[in-house]
Amino acid sequence: MDILVVIFCSVLIFLAAYCITLLKNSMDLKKMVLSALFGGTSLIFFYFYFDGGVPMLAGIIYYGSVIIAALGFYFFQKKTQ
Repeated sequence: MDILVVIFCSVLIFLAAYCITLLKNSMDLKKMVLSALFGGTSLIFFYFYFDGGVPMLAGIIYYGSVIIAALGFYFFQKKTQ
């Protein structure tokens, strides 16, 4: 069950990074709120599920996906400009 929660949270992080990438030059309030909702939901769900302690592998996978999503979509945005 732990791996499903980590995968779900990682998908939400990728969706948040994708929404931020879609902003590009236009500051659309709906997209900003949607990206904050995806990122916030992922972070809150991750911490509430692993309230008693985060297994090391789950933390590495989750924070690794956060870093990969941020860097990946940053380079994707730079490439499309």
